Amino acid sequence: MERTEQVKRTLGEGEPGEGMQDQIKTLMEEKERAAPIVVNVRWWDGYLETFEAEQVRQGGHILWMRLTNGQNRTIPLLQNVRWFSTDPESHAGARAM
Repeated sequence: MERTEQVKRTLGEGEPGEGMQDQIKTLMEEKERAAPIVVNVRWWDGYLETFEAEQVRQGGHILWMRLTNGQNRTIPLLQNVRWFSTDPESHAGARAM
């Protein structure tokens, strides 16, 4: 019985798991309101391309983006791209744990 009370205090009053569902719902709403990540890509021919993305991943040879319209975009970095930048930077929204 003690464990049940501890879980209720942790998750909030009501049914076990109710508080966690509210937290997940809040996090999902925050994600929807979050500003997109702006990615600028400067190609070797001088062309500057700008993307709005929800997610950005960089590998050794590939830049992958999930665009705000839901499409995926993959850009090979080695021979085609002079530089790229993101705004906000990846560490700008980091929170202390």
